[in-house]
Amino acid sequence: HTGVQFIPTGGVNSDNLGDYLSLPIVIACGGTWIASKDRVKNGDWDGIEETAKQTIEVVKQFRS
Repeated sequence: HTGVQFIPTGGVNSDNLGDYLSLPIVIACGGTWIASKDRVKNGDWDGIEETAKQTIEVVKQFRS
């Protein structure tokens, strides 16, 4: 089917996010690597914030 777009969520992480975003059929990605269960459980809000900022920089390379 033409015009189908995808939002991958399983297996996406900081190492392969750019690979997914480089595909024209991928419109967004989701994943738990930004706020993992352990980070939330331990209250590592600074770590979550830093990972989110790094993720935004990767997204900016592929989306304007």
